[in-house]
Amino acid sequence: MLKAHDIIVSDLLKSAKGLVINTPLEPVARKIHAAVKWFLFKAKCYPMVRARLTGKCGLEIGGPSYVFDTNLPIYRHIQSLDNCVFSEVTHWEGQRTSGATFHFDKGKRTGNNFITEGSTLEGIGDAKYDFVLSSHNLEHIANPIKALQNWKRVLAPRGFLLLVLPDKHRTFDYRRPVTTLDHLIEDYARDMGEEDMTHVEEFVTLWDYKKFPIANSIAEHRERYRDNYHQRLMHHHVFDLQSAVRLIDFAGFELLSKEEMPPQSSHLVCAEAIGIS
Repeated sequence: MLKAHDIIVSDLLKSAKGLVINTPLEPVARKIHAAVKWFLFKAKCYPMVRARLTGKCGLEIGGPSYVFDTNLPIYRHIQSLDNCVFSEVTHWEGQRTSGATFHFDKGKRTGNNFITEGSTLEGIGDAKYDFVLSSHNLEHIANPIKALQNWKRVLAPRGFLLLVLPDKHRTFDYRRPVTTLDHLIEDYARDMGEEDMTHVEEFVTLWDYKKFPIANSIAEHRERYRDNYHQRLMHHHVFDLQSAVRLIDFAGFELLSKEEMPPQSSHLVCAEAIGIS
C-alpha cells in the first residue's frame, strides 16, 4: 500500500512545482521534480520491463502516458511506438488525426496513429507488435475481455502486455464493488458494445459527492454520462489487483509481475501472451 510519507512528499512536489510555473526556474524545477519522483516512485518491475522492451516496436492504447515517462520511463528505450484512440477528438488526448501524428518522445520518430476502437483494433494487422501498453483506459472499455483478446491478436508470439489500472480505493470508484470475472465473461459472450450504459446508475449513485464534488446532484451527474459513447468518461468496470490478475489469466496472458504503484496507487500488471484463443 502507499505509505503516508510518500503521499506527503508527492503533495509537496506538486506544490513546489506550481510555484515556479511560467518562471525562468520552471525547466530546472521540472527536471528536479522528475528525478525525485523517479527515485521515490519507480516501479519495481522497471529493470525487467526495460530489458524486455528496449529496441522493440509497440502499440499504446490511448496516451502518451505520464506513467511511461516517470514510474516506468521506457519511451526513451523502445524503437518505435504506434497509437490507438477511438476518435479524432477525445477528452484525454485532444485533437488527434490518423497517420504519423503520435508524438510520444522528443528523441524518437513520430509513431503512427490509428483512429479505431481500442476493443477491436480494427485496421491493425495480426502479430504486428512486440508489446502493447495501456494506462488507465481498460476501465473505460465496456468489454475488457474482447479488448484483451484483440490486444493479444496484434502481438507477436510471447508478446508483452504492460497494463496500468486505477486502484479503486483511491479513486471515485471506492464505494463500488469490484467487477466479477463472471460479469466480464457475460459481457464478452454477449459481445457487449461501447454503447453499453449498464453501469451508469451504479457509477453516479455510489459516487462520493463530498469527496469528489463534480456535480450538484445525482441527476446532474447522470446527465453528464448520457453521451458516454462519444466521451468515454465513465468507468464501466472496477478492478483491484486480484481481479486484474484473474482477468488477464482468463484472456490468455501469463502473469510476469504485479504491484501497486505510487503515488496514485495504480495497479501495474506485466504479462506475456501465451496463445491465441
